[in-house]
Amino acid sequence: WYLGAGWSGLANKAQKLIAPITQLTLTDIFPGPPTSGQAPVNPGSGTTQPTPGDHPEPEPDDGPPDLTFLADATIPPDTRLVSGQKFVKSWRVRNSGGSVWGQRYALLFKGGVAMTERTRLPLPPTEPGAEALLSLELTAPPGPGVFSGHWEAIDPAGRPFGAPLSLRILSVEAITSAQFVADVTVPDDSEIAAGQLFTKTWRVRNNGTLPWDDHFTLNFVKGTPMAAQRWLNLTDLAPGAETEISLELRAPFTQGTYFCDWEFRDERGQQFGDTLFARIRVI
Repeated sequence: WYLGAGWSGLANKAQKLIAPITQLTLTDIFPGPPTSGQAPVNPGSGTTQPTPGDHPEPEPDDGPPDLTFLADATIPPDTRLVSGQKFVKSWRVRNSGGSVWGQRYALLFKGGVAMTERTRLPLPPTEPGAEALLSLELTAPPGPGVFSGHWEAIDPAGRPFGAPLSLRILSVEAITSAQFVADVTVPDDSEIAAGQLFTKTWRVRNNGTLPWDDHFTLNFVKGTPMAAQRWLNLTDLAPGAETEISLELRAPFTQGTYFCDWEFRDERGQQFGDTLFARIRVI
């Protein structure tokens, strides 16, 4: 453009000022092709666009944890236990959630009577869909009564999940006892020939709270010793159960009425329960 001879100097100066602005504007609007290794430019923004592979896709999260109760593996509800008795309570469960259990997952005591000082137990490593056995070492509380404990699973953040787990026991005092039930053979005052061998059998019940074992004995204590032995080891017998106890005896060789008394003793030699006796008439 031309403003006349008097304006030529001023026009040249104006063109010098406008040229850089024009060049900057055109370059910004119409960028040239990117050179090798250069990221594409977003027109009008001047920002570099991310290329695939710069940020890997995050891995999908595991599903929420869950626990399903299957069965009481030990100590079913209302099991009778002696005060102070140690026992192991086990539940069979299934990991029914989408997370793998590990040491950061735990079984936590929530209420009732703990029956242990350890109130948090790590869950065993268990894959989703797999079964596990959760076991606690406990002690029956002192004194008689009904005692319950309630436990629940928690995730690493301490959030509870799944079905709660419970136990209920009947704690009883430690009592060793025996009760006579019946004369199975040779009732009282049976007539036996002199010198004859016979078998005396009693039916008895363990009416205590402690089981019997072979450390318990039946011992001759008074009367005529008609047996070859002075004591007899008992067999295992649970509280409330019955059994038969038999002795081989020989009638005395002289006519008359004879008896023999036998008593129960525990592993410490302490007498307990009813005394058993046989009484016969020798003819």
